[in-house]
Amino acid sequence: MLIDTGSSNMWAYSKSCGTEECFRNFKGTNRFNQFVSTTFESAGNRVFDMTYGGGTGIAYKLGKEILQISGITINKQSIGTATNLVNQQITFDGVVGLGRDANVNPSDLVGKLTTPATTMFKQHLIKSNMFSLLLNSFADGGGGELLFGGVNNSHIEGDIVYVPTVSKDQWSVEYTAICVGSTDIKRSAPEAVLDTGSDSIYTTCGTAEAIYKEIPGALFDKTGDWIVPCELPDEVFVAYQIGGVKWRVPAKDLVTGPVVGKDGYCRGAIQADELPFDILGVPFIKQFYTVFDSDNERIGLAIKK
Repeated sequence: MLIDTGSSNMWAYSKSCGTEECFRNFKGTNRFNQFVSTTFESAGNRVFDMTYGGGTGIAYKLGKEILQISGITINKQSIGTATNLVNQQITFDGVVGLGRDANVNPSDLVGKLTTPATTMFKQHLIKSNMFSLLLNSFADGGGGELLFGGVNNSHIEGDIVYVPTVSKDQWSVEYTAICVGSTDIKRSAPEAVLDTGSDSIYTTCGTAEAIYKEIPGALFDKTGDWIVPCELPDEVFVAYQIGGVKWRVPAKDLVTGPVVGKDGYCRGAIQADELPFDILGVPFIKQFYTVFDSDNERIGLAIKK
């Protein structure tokens, strides 16, 4: 399952998903069969639509099911059973949305649907409505840790820097500066959303262009993406200033996969999208230990050991 702090719904591929796109995406994935589950409770036949960034999306029906996570049993967790997929090319079994509860889909069910973290808290399974996250780079062995209800201090170097969230709908914080190395970049968005469901960092077109002007060899490709040499100098880094601290993304994580037909070039981890906020996806989040604290309406960042 994909852990997604940018959305707030939990859903799984379902046996009721019978479209061509469903079958194309089911290869290598598991499907939830609500028809044989003795604990699944259907919420009716109403079909909901949900769209993600990049034009992907799902159609789904709602229900409730028992959810088990590392020995914790959650009763009557809201879950969507996907009945159709839109432009999906993915290999996971579904999504565990851990965004803000005010961002659940559909909006008329805000207050009635809750994320697994909030459900655990309401059922007194955890002491605090919070979770913390450690993501590792593939170069470091991959994997990570998701902890509900607290913080694992064994993963942290120094103190956690907490900053207040600036939206009820998203895990977003104010950032005060961007820099590439020692060069300050004019920011055009006042806030950034921390989104584990995004494989890139997104900023406005103007900010992306200013960033890549400072990165040797960067090009704007005909595909509409910024591309960079796959081997960037170690001294190249991009930093977002949050809570008075400059949080760095190093050169090795400013590149993603190779570009077809462009030897030696890779897609840049930072891309342009005209949103009213930046998105700090996995290339940023995996650098740090991150705390998402609903109780205190704040996000914490710390240096990983």
